[in-house]
This record gives sequence, structure tokens and C-alpha cells, in this order.
Amino acid sequence: MALIKVKINSVEYIATNKFSIKQQVGSTYSASVIVRIEAGDSIPQTHEAVQFLDSSDIPIFAGFVDITETPEWNSTFEVFLMRLTVKGISSLLGNRMVQESFENKYTHEIVDSLFDTYLIEEGLTKGTISTFTKKYIKYTANNMFLDDVLNELADAVSAAVDVSAGKLFSFVNKDDFTTRTPPEALQKLKKKTNGQKLVTVQRFSGASEETEELTTSTVWGGTTDTGPPVVSYPDTTYSMLYSIADIEGIAINGSPAGVGIRGSDESDTNTTFLWKYGEPLITINPSATTKPAIGDIVVFIYVGTFSVEIIAENDSLRAEIASLNGTSGKIEALTSDSSVQNSEDGQSLAQSLLDQNSEREQVITAQYNALDTSASQMLSIWNLDYPDLDISGQFVVVERSLQDYFDKLQITVKLKNKNFYSRYGTILKKNDDQVTSLTVRPDDVILKTADTVELFAPEEEYEDFNLGIIFFPSSGPNIFDPQLGGVYPT
Repeated sequence: MALIKVKINSVEYIATNKFSIKQQVGSTYSASVIVRIEAGDSIPQTHEAVQFLDSSDIPIFAGFVDITETPEWNSTFEVFLMRLTVKGISSLLGNRMVQESFENKYTHEIVDSLFDTYLIEEGLTKGTISTFTKKYIKYTANNMFLDDVLNELADAVSAAVDVSAGKLFSFVNKDDFTTRTPPEALQKLKKKTNGQKLVTVQRFSGASEETEELTTSTVWGGTTDTGPPVVSYPDTTYSMLYSIADIEGIAINGSPAGVGIRGSDESDTNTTFLWKYGEPLITINPSATTKPAIGDIVVFIYVGTFSVEIIAENDSLRAEIASLNGTSGKIEALTSDSSVQNSEDGQSLAQSLLDQNSEREQVITAQYNALDTSASQMLSIWNLDYPDLDISGQFVVVERSLQDYFDKLQITVKLKNKNFYSRYGTILKKNDDQVTSLTVRPDDVILKTADTVELFAPEEEYEDFNLGIIFFPSSGPNIFDPQLGGVYPT
């Protein structure tokens, strides 16, 4: 008796027990199976939809035929057994390219929009999309594959992207994982603990704050040419105490002066002073009609900006490490992100990074035999309590493989207490600017053409009379209309 059923484009094929299924969060699932081709069966083709079901007709894997392989024929009397290599249904995320730009959107809002734009037409159903507090000032994906975009967004909020065997799309964090009862007869149970990524002091630089409105004044000075004759020249620059976020106004001897942006307003003769965001320097426009002279009183009203460094500490973890090895317990990390515009956002990001690296990573591996596969569905939470084995706590299924084992399925699982989204061949650096930034590729420009082409059909027409005279086109009466006294163009 076959342990699984295989359907190709909804048609069931006779499956042998020579099969394997491999699943890992963040990677495309894969499977292989040998099916028997009976008389009248269609030969499976690459890209056909495939679904594996367990003995209770519950879908356990879905995907597309990637490779087909016939047996080595020696005669026409042999049984036609075809080996199929199948890539998981999430592989379709790598088929679509994204050209989108989002401003002031939360992570879940971006994901929701991407699903509606790209995945509805792929036949997927929208499942759970968790709510996240991370908000992007600007997020741009220009000619990027959809799976790369989703993984980038997921990495930044410790989420996982998954497409189930039932074609249900989800983008979730641990709060929305489902808790299931683990099998009782676990075998080969093992734990591996990794403390390499612990951080007890998280420094965050690049955040900026704005001052209140400031007023400063100066008696305009000058520079002296020491060669004879001695000549004094008015200064051409003035440096503020803070870098400038905004100029409210500048006056010379009580009279308002023109203010413009350095790099764009030099040609305006009415602009006396030039400034640039984030720089403290104010310069005189060389082409200005009005300029301050030596001894003039110049008053500046402006809003300044200044950089702040934020430090977040995990006191309990630091004390624990200090007691274990006799050191200070400080394990410091530095993150920089100039897109953060206030200390509150900087503090939130620093704390988020600290929380991500505040727990030792624990990996549990186990094996069991069963016909029911529901307990080991991907992203299931298992509550394990084996204190004598030093295994206790909540763990999430992040990998699973299935193969035949006599009259049952042999199911091997890997579970983690954190970093559920980690992918093979990928090094995740949570302190990377690209991951923590509130702006991602903000300078990329997306140009889109309309989905439909509108043909413009002018109302004007011309008529060809028997005499071959062609009247100019017209949408209403004018001097060339035949009705107006026979006045025709020549």
C-alpha cells in the first residue's frame, strides 16, 4: 500500500513508496517520487502542478514538476516507472519580478500590497499576514525577484514566508505560529546550543534630532587683503552652531533677505543667502543684488539638527555572562543608520536589535514514525519538557523531511527557539544597514507604463466626394465647411 497519494493536475497517479520530501523555512521545498504510468495515463510534463497527500487525503506537499526521468528501457514489457523531481509551490515567488515603491508604509502593508499585485493571479490564497511595528519612510524594489523582496522584509522583522500545500500564503512572526502537540515517541532527540550571536550592549548611531526654533545674530565681518593698498572684503560664509534642518528667515539690519537652497538657487538675484540641509554653513549668493556689508547686523532664525548615539543594554544577560566567566559581561555591537530622523525611532531599532540577540540559539533535531503528518507542519510550535535531557521550552519546526519506512512515514524534524527564517547559503547580519534601515534603496526611481493602451480616436473626419475634392477635417462649422457658401480650400 502506498503511503502517499500523488496527483498531477488533479489526476491521481499510482505512487510507489520510493519518495522523499524536504522542507525548510525560507527555502524552496523539494520532493522526488516514482510514479507508475498506466495505459491511458498522460505522460507527466515539466511545470505541471503536483500535490502529495497523506493517507487521510490531507495535502502535505504541493509544487511543480521540475525534472522527469524515464527508466532505462531494455524491452517493451517493462513497467513504465517515471521519476519526478518536484520543486515546491513557493518557487513561483521566484518567477515574478517586482517594480514597486512604497512611502510611509508598515511591513505588513507592503506585503499585503505585494500579494494583491503579484500573487492573486498565481492562484494563491491570502492567509495570515502578521502586524508589525516597523515602518519604512521609503522602500523601493526595482527589478527584484519577489522572493528576494519578501525575504528581505521578513529578515528585518524576524518573520517567515511560507506557502502551504493548500496554496495558502503566510507572512508571520512567532506570535501567529500554531501550537501543536509533539509526538510521544520521539527518537534521536538532540539539542545544540549556539551563543555566538549574543549581544549585551547595542550601540546605535546615525539617528538625528531637531532643535527648537533658534535665533542667532552676528555683526558681519570681513577679510583683509594685506597687500598695498589695504582692502577689506565682506565675509562670504557664516557657520551656525548646529547643522541646519530649516531656515525660518534671515534679516540684514532688520530687513528680510532672500533665502534659497545651495545648488539650485544661485541664479536668483533676489536670493542673498544659500543653505543646504544637514550642513551648518550659510553662504552668500555671488549673483545676489543685496549682500551684507562689513558691520551689518545679520539675524538668523533657524531649526538645527544634531546626531545622537543610543545605547541599549541587557543588564540581566550581561550579569549572567559576567558570573559565568568573570568578565564585564559586555558584548557590544554597533549599528549605523542615517535615515533615522529621531531618537525615539533610534531607540526602538536599538532595542529591537538587542532583543534579537538576547537569547542563545537552540536547535533540536528528532525523528518519529507515523502516518499523520499534522504535528510536524512547518512553523508549528512544540512545547518540549525533558529537563533531565536539558531540553525544555518552546521550539518551532523549521525543517522537515519525509520518506517511506515500512508501513509508516519516517519524519525527521529540526526545531529552533529563534532565527526561524535563516536560510541555507545565507549569512544574516541583523546589524546590516540594509536590514535595519527605515529607507531601502530610496533613490531608485520606478517608471511604470499603463496596464492598457488607450487609442485616441479624433472626432474629425474628411469626406471624399465624386469630384475628388477633399475637404479639410473638421469637428464643427468653420470657413472650410461646405455649408458655408461653398468656400473651399485651394
